[in-house]
This record gives sequence, C-alpha cells and structure tokens, in this order.
Amino acid sequence: NDGVFQLMMQIYGIPNCDTIKKTLKFLDQKGFAYEFINYREQPLSNEFLSKVINAVGLENLINKRSTTFRQLSDIEKNNINNDLIQKNPTLIKRPLIVNGSEINVGFKEEFFD
Repeated sequence: NDGVFQLMMQIYGIPNCDTIKKTLKFLDQKGFAYEFINYREQPLSNEFLSKVINAVGLENLINKRSTTFRQLSDIEKNNINNDLIQKNPTLIKRPLIVNGSEINVGFKEEFFD
C-alpha cells in the first residue's frame, strides 16, 4: 500500500467503450460507489502501471483483439512496456478495476460480489 486510502473503487477506461458503458450501468444499478477515470485524459503513471502488471500480468492486461494492438509493429507487439502502454492506453483490456488492494481487468459480475 502506498499510503493512499481509497474510499471507492476506480474504473479505468474510455467513455465511448461499450464494455465500460455496461460496467458503469451495472455499478449504478447495484448502487456501487466508484470513480471513473478516462485514461486518455489522465495518463497512467509508470508506478501505477507496474503495480497493475504485477497484479494481473502483462498477458492479462493487454487486449490483443483491439485495433490498437493489431496496428502495432511486430517489434512493438513483442516488446510491450509501460511507455508503449502509456502512449496507447487502449491496449489495456477494459475495464481496469481497482478496488482497494484488488486489481482486475475485464467485466465480470462476480468480481463485485
């Protein structure tokens, strides 16, 4: 823990993403408190990205079906690092959910049980 006390879960993504819309609608219906962070407007720090990668693994974090991923060169695809993710945040599977010390990617209702 980096000493920052999180009062509510944080949902990272982009607002026009269907999975994000579905996630936020679900959270609203269930009455969950959350903060939505558009990572195009609020870039993710190196420290935060490293923490996320340590928690979920790079393989789970990267959306290999995304247009962004498919547009990368073969060299970039084989050398994904924090800099590349920061330049292309849509490489991240959505949503990226931080709930206290728990970090998850993708929408799964059971995560919120």
